[in-house]
Amino acid sequence: MRRISEYMSQLCDSYKRRLNYLRLSLTDRCNLRCSYCRPFETASDNEMAGPLTPREIENLARALGPLGICKIRLTGGEPTLRRDLLDIVATLNSAGHFEKIALSTNGVLLKDLAFGLKMAGINAINISVDTLDREKFANITGYDKLMDILHGIEVALTAGITSIKVNAVLMNGINDGDGINQFLQMVKVWPISVRFIELMKLGVNESSFAERYLSPLSIIERLELDGWVAQNHRLSTDGPAQIFRHHDFRGSVGFILPYSRKFCGECNRIRVDSRGRLRTCLFGKNDYSLRDLLQKEEMRSHLQDKILSLLDLKPKEHHLEMGDAGKVDGLVSIGG
Repeated sequence: MRRISEYMSQLCDSYKRRLNYLRLSLTDRCNLRCSYCRPFETASDNEMAGPLTPREIENLARALGPLGICKIRLTGGEPTLRRDLLDIVATLNSAGHFEKIALSTNGVLLKDLAFGLKMAGINAINISVDTLDREKFANITGYDKLMDILHGIEVALTAGITSIKVNAVLMNGINDGDGINQFLQMVKVWPISVRFIELMKLGVNESSFAERYLSPLSIIERLELDGWVAQNHRLSTDGPAQIFRHHDFRGSVGFILPYSRKFCGECNRIRVDSRGRLRTCLFGKNDYSLRDLLQKEEMRSHLQDKILSLLDLKPKEHHLEMGDAGKVDGLVSIGG
């Protein structure tokens, strides 16, 4: 058994990757129904096992902080559906281990929560918006909520949340052509980052993948011709994205390319879903329940031992290019 003292400042896997980032799902539930993510009702919608409680989340955070985790991202499902979200954020903030507490959201409820999130300790927000065309947005999500989301971004900026990223999955018929121009206008006006994500073939979208897949490489070529410049010096906040900037725009554009540019060698994250199951890789074949060790503070050392024992199971890389998405059928339960 590895000694916890060996990892107090740097948590590493068997490939010497430093792991300092936890992505924690707070719920399976979502108030949208995006066609490529959650097009049909599933058993998880009922929250049959119940999501992690604030106390369980606190015990997890206080175990991981001393092991070197310094960034937490709260995901879903849709985390803003948790009525205790602000309390959870404040508890994580008071733990004192985390330099960054971030939130991934669809933004529907952001306009009402942004100031509270800022006060509780959120310092970065990612918002998923695949199109800025109101009709297309309603068609792919099932709800006419685009204007609420855009208002939420404005409120978040006003609240003083300076790190805001809009994530858009590239899809033919959704955000190709003029759809890209609409996002570029967004970063011309707002000091935010828009990140285009290469569509991944998962069980939930397998039948429509070939029709929907939009290559990011042609878009990158077009941007470069228009004066956008790739940033060679990457910041820790960039994550796996390749970032482009233009002197006439306030914000930036990024590309996350799981097929075209694998970033597994730089992976610094572990994931825990809303039921307390640890996954060492988003596209791994296994998850491992931690929930029995999240019940009492006195079990913290056993929890740390178990987490350390699982690190060597983190694979070297995913195999999406071979059609292998592991256990991931859709992203609603693990949060991407």
